[in-house]
Amino acid sequence: CVCDPAKHTGDCEDETARCVCKPQFTGVNCDRCTPGHYSPPKCKPCDCSVNGTLDDICLPINGRCPCRSNYGGKLCQVCAPGYTNITAGCISCNCDELGSLHNNCNESTAQCMCKTNFAGLTCDSCADGYFGHSQCKYCDCDAIGTEDSICDKVTGACLCKSGFSGSRCDECSLYFYGYPFCKECGCNKRGSKSAKCDRKNGDCPCYANFTSKKCDRCAAGYYDFPKCKPCSCMAIGSKGMTCDNNGQCYCKKNFQGERCDQCKTNFYNFPICEECNCNPKGVVAGFPGCDKVEPLQYFYAIKEIFMGGRCVCNGHADTCDILDVRRSNILLC
Repeated sequence: CVCDPAKHTGDCEDETARCVCKPQFTGVNCDRCTPGHYSPPKCKPCDCSVNGTLDDICLPINGRCPCRSNYGGKLCQVCAPGYTNITAGCISCNCDELGSLHNNCNESTAQCMCKTNFAGLTCDSCADGYFGHSQCKYCDCDAIGTEDSICDKVTGACLCKSGFSGSRCDECSLYFYGYPFCKECGCNKRGSKSAKCDRKNGDCPCYANFTSKKCDRCAAGYYDFPKCKPCSCMAIGSKGMTCDNNGQCYCKKNFQGERCDQCKTNFYNFPICEECNCNPKGVVAGFPGCDKVEPLQYFYAIKEIFMGGRCVCNGHADTCDILDVRRSNILLC
């Protein structure tokens, strides 16, 4: 096809072989101006906005273009007050009369200017902290204990955060303590009688064998959490009624055993557990110790040096007689 380079792009349509017009031209022969352009054959751009001008007027009259009601500006190139979104044809802001300061809105976002207690794109709802459109009254709620929206927009009921309760959300709910922080009680299930704790200090109600704020430790005299079994320490042999994590009681120096219920080596006569005090020179080799000899058993006595003691001759003293200590308290050699 042969096209006029002043009006055509240089391309031809495949089916008709017609020349493709430049943007400012139209018609079969590209001899007319498109909307927004004027004065063929040059087809210069209009000064007035095509979409905003009445009757497609292209040039200003007395310095201004005649605009449609929803357009404004010298050239009708912007939306008029009360309208927004020029690309969509300057639609009405529709700002709510009760909630907005005026009918103007942001041209790009369409947001109306709302009064303090109103909200929404067109200011047709109550702002957070207010309820009951069209009055939008103040919600009497505690700011610390409520959600961001503060109250129900219709009823005005306060919307409490987790852990808070009460008509104003100004107290801790069950299983929480310490307003205004309202921390979770966290009572240990095994050690606590209830999941509820003291509303002020958070102390959980512990069973007798458990202790600590959350009842998550064994009390004194018990061991092996979470079973917390009694230590059962022998009072006379232990330093106290507590034991370690394995149930071993803390024994006095002359006692031993898990419960401190035995005499320690070289001590005898439970529960007194006296020190043996045997002279090592006077006992036979391999002597098991006085703590290993049953009470009222026969003993050997050594002449003079060990008279009256419970000892065994070691071969360095005279021979001695075996006496029954149950019948006599005199030991002779």
